[in-house]
Amino acid sequence: ITAGVTSQKQVQSNFSSTPVRETNSAETTSHLLVLNIVTADSGQPVPNVELDYWISINGVSTHKDPLRATRFGVCNVPVPDQAAELRLTSQMDGFASTRLDWLPDRGEQIPAQYTLQLARAVRLGGTVVGPDGNPVAGATVHFEPRPPSPQSRPQTSSFPWNFKATSDANGHWQINRIGKDAFQTIHGDASHPDFVASPFSDYSDDSVAQTQLLAGTYGFH
Repeated sequence: ITAGVTSQKQVQSNFSSTPVRETNSAETTSHLLVLNIVTADSGQPVPNVELDYWISINGVSTHKDPLRATRFGVCNVPVPDQAAELRLTSQMDGFASTRLDWLPDRGEQIPAQYTLQLARAVRLGGTVVGPDGNPVAGATVHFEPRPPSPQSRPQTSSFPWNFKATSDANGHWQINRIGKDAFQTIHGDASHPDFVASPFSDYSDDSVAQTQLLAGTYGFH
């Protein structure tokens, strides 16, 4: 089973200006934001969390290389001078992907320290089968939460994001990065280049499908 892998598509479409990929920068860093990443239920450090990292300066959004916390759950985030927006999204199996977002150009202050509390994710799973009922390997399963606006700030685990997984040789797939609140608003489908994609379905009011997704028995056709 391939674990859920997130996409940047929705982040790009929602970010405040045109995204530009940049791995090396000569920007002047005014200070560091020190993140202490802990579990929401126990307060214990979460090691090695990856953070998707965007910065907006002078109307240009830059997608930086991901950051990674230490084994003690600490991550130093460089904050360039003139930053108009800072957006970080945690990526860790077993925990809800969580977004941090500050807008200094709207009067918000990026703190020197922040404790990022990660809630446990809900584990979703199921299978993908073809028209003959046989399992389909290599299919892409895609879920997208559609929470109401506005989301809580600066931290939320219910926000627009693309969650993806790939089915294995037996057609099985699993995603373990969606938060409980985000799960209540998800839409999703499955696709493969050799087949017609399944319908893009709304699961927010489908209690039967939700039960099957949580039990790992939901079937995409």
